[in-house]
Amino acid sequence: MKKPASAFREFLTVLFARKFLIVAIFLAVVTTGMAVTLIMVPTYESSMKILVTRDRIDPQVSAGESRTDMRTEISDEDFNSEMEILQSRQVLEAVINELNLAQAPTKQSSGMISGWRASAAEFYRSLHKQAEPPAMERALNKITSSLEVVSVKKSRVIKVSYRDADPERAAQILNTLYRKYADHHLELHQNSQAAQVFGEQTKELGQKLNDATNALKQFDAKNGITSAASQRDLLMQQFYTTQSQANTARTEILATEKTITELKAQLATQPERIQTETRTRVETLGRLKEEVARLEMQLTQVRQKYKPGTQNVRDAEESLAQSKQLLAREEQAPSQERAFTLNETHRRLMNDLLSAQASLTALTEREKGLSSLATQYQARMMELDQKGFEKNDLELTRKTVEEDYMVYRKKAQEAEIVSALNREKIVNINLADAAGVNYKPTSPKLMTNLMVFIIIGLIAALVAALLVEHISPVVRGEDTVRRQLGLEVLATIPEA
Repeated sequence: MKKPASAFREFLTVLFARKFLIVAIFLAVVTTGMAVTLIMVPTYESSMKILVTRDRIDPQVSAGESRTDMRTEISDEDFNSEMEILQSRQVLEAVINELNLAQAPTKQSSGMISGWRASAAEFYRSLHKQAEPPAMERALNKITSSLEVVSVKKSRVIKVSYRDADPERAAQILNTLYRKYADHHLELHQNSQAAQVFGEQTKELGQKLNDATNALKQFDAKNGITSAASQRDLLMQQFYTTQSQANTARTEILATEKTITELKAQLATQPERIQTETRTRVETLGRLKEEVARLEMQLTQVRQKYKPGTQNVRDAEESLAQSKQLLAREEQAPSQERAFTLNETHRRLMNDLLSAQASLTALTEREKGLSSLATQYQARMMELDQKGFEKNDLELTRKTVEEDYMVYRKKAQEAEIVSALNREKIVNINLADAAGVNYKPTSPKLMTNLMVFIIIGLIAALVAALLVEHISPVVRGEDTVRRQLGLEVLATIPEA
């Protein structure tokens, strides 16, 4: 493997050996490049600056309330829109037509390079059997390729540059471009029929608003409804009061009916008259008891004398049984003398019953009257609700027509404002810096091209020298013999 120092020394040796070839190629590249640069037609660039503002804010028609956007900042969408309008085909065609740029340029006026490019394009079209594009298309392609539109960062400025072989024509094209751009900007916002349409709609909706207002007034006069909500609240309050009183009467009726039932039950247990005095004949009862005792003693004596079942015994037993039966009957229903008088409890309960029955009759009549009045209030509320719905429909119709009327009225005024702005040619663009004639060419740049061709010439010369050395190598030492021929060197003859 060769050492770096040896390789570098061999590289320098090759360069020194091919020094005439390197110089020739270097001079050829640099000379040819600079010759082409010198024969190129110089290109001049003119530029202008356009300031995008929000001095004019065109209102937009929307379904809701229209609000004017008072923002002062310019969004990216606004910038992009303005830049696209500036480069639109309609604007560029207007510039071409005004300056007669559609005429086919001659090779002498366009330069040798442009002539070669045009000849190459014609040859390509002839090979592919393509028709030559119209003059307008050629001019449009040329002005599009030479036009550059960029936005200046952190500003509201659009910079427009145009390159042309004629410095005065470049400035003229830019100034004409701005005028056509401003005119096209006005055309985009121009709508001569908007004010007329909005005016007709405003007049028609105004008539509808008057009709809706008159219909609402006639409805109020016919039905006597000034405020359906307040009237319904008053009726509802009266209905609830009456209903509450009717419910109270029903409760009192139930309580009275229960009282009457209880009074009747108590009257059933109380006699109309009560016994005040009773006198019982005690002497007769005493004699009967004595007679029973005597007969018992007699029966005992007879049973001692006679056998059971005899006639005497049976007679004594029968007499005793009759006496006991008589005594029992006397004890159960003794002969009495009773005195009766009126029962005060019965009389008081009867008076309470009659009073409760009278109260029940009055409460029943009161409940019927209150229920009937509550029904009337309820029917009136239902009728008032129906009328309220009808009035709400009329009010909603009037409100809708009024909103539409106000929208169209405002839009009619805004359309008149837009027309006035268009007449005064007020747009959201201003020419911040007009295009001027710049006699300093932007291309070709001699020093830049010279440096580029020097670098290209050096690279081409080195590559050519190395390539020739590779194709036709020269033996310059022992290392070359060993590397290229694979042989060992037996002897060398030193240089004298």
